[in-house]
Parts: sequence; structure tokens; C-alpha cells
Amino acid sequence: MKNLSDDAAPVCNPILLPHQRHSDIETSMLVEKVDGAYYHSCIQMCLWTHTGEKPYICDICGQAFSRSSTLTEHTWTHTGEKPFKCGICDQAFSRSSTLTAHTRRHTGEKPFKCDICDQTFTQLSTLTFHIRTHTGEKPYICDICGKAFSQSQNLTRHTRTHTGEKPFKCGTCGRAFSLLQSLKTHERSHTGETPFKCVICGQAFSYLQSLNRHKKTHTG
Repeated sequence: MKNLSDDAAPVCNPILLPHQRHSDIETSMLVEKVDGAYYHSCIQMCLWTHTGEKPYICDICGQAFSRSSTLTEHTWTHTGEKPFKCGICDQAFSRSSTLTAHTRRHTGEKPFKCDICDQTFTQLSTLTFHIRTHTGEKPYICDICGKAFSQSQNLTRHTRTHTGEKPFKCGTCGRAFSLLQSLKTHERSHTGETPFKCVICGQAFSYLQSLNRHKKTHTG
């Protein structure tokens, strides 16, 4: 097992109690295996958040992650597995964070507040993106054409317009898509799923644009 020195273990992980150092945690609970090497995962993953290293690679689309658990949840977006189920409406999700954000839509909880305009959000990441609408920050730059984006996923989508990459494939008909959301929308043509429901009459639709058209029949 590779041991990191105590000097390399600053108190910077918010999961730890204020008086704890990484080396104080029971090491038997903190073992990660990466490329045949063993690490104290609490220490190593903390360091990876600083260095930007992402050793866990998705075999399907090549996306990289700093945590094995994040890779696992990402893989479920390809396989269609949705182990995280809402206790209120039974909708299921492939990511625990998506379930958390979804549950807040039921409860109305929006714990993340913008210091500039006081708008509130269900997710910290959404607040981060929102703040960039105030600051104009666009830290994600396309290596091919130089176009800049405020969100990393927008850069990923844009890059595929250059490469033609379509990593998301329909398991029913084999059609491929450059965006995961496009695949999910397409899959409803096979499953008949109707997640968009009219609050006025209860009629449900497979696509949001269909619901929006339907709403006009009520409003005139």
C-alpha cells in the first residue's frame, strides 16, 4: 500500500470533523485500487481535487473522473440503470445527486442563494452556472476553434460538432446521438413513456414541446 506522508494530508476535506486529519481516519475503510496500486482513498481523492487528476475512465465514452463512485453513477447513464428512486413520485434516476435535486422540486427547498440577485437554486452547480451569467466568466475553451463556454458540458457538446462523435447509442434500434438528453428523448418513441403532464387536465405527453402546444388549448 502506498502511504502518503502526514505533511501531504492537510485538513481540507469538508467531510472530516474540524479536529481530524486524514491520517486519523480508520485506514481499513479508505483503500482505493487504481492501476494496480493501493492508496488511502480519503487522502488521495482529496489531492486529486486539487491537482485535477482523473484516473477513472469510462470505457464507453472516455469521460474521466476523480472518484470511482462518480464513474459508477456515470456508467449507469449509459446502461439505463436507475437505482435511485424518489419516495414521493416513484421516478428513478441514475445519479444520487439528480435524485436530491428532484426531491427538492417536490419540497420547494432551494438552499443555494445568489449573493448578487438573491435568486435561489436546488443545486450548488446550478448556482455556480448562474453566477457566470453575472460575471460573464467562460472558463471552458474549445481547443479547435477557440469558442468559450460557461459550462463544461456545453464545451463537450460543442466539441462533438467538430469531431462528429456520437457516444450515446439506443439499445433498441442502434441509432446514435451526440447528446445523452437526445438519446433519452428518442427512447420515449420506443417505450411510450409520458413524463410531461398537464396540471390542468392531467393529459400526459412524451415530449415537452407537445405539452407546451397542448397548454395553448386551455389558454387560447
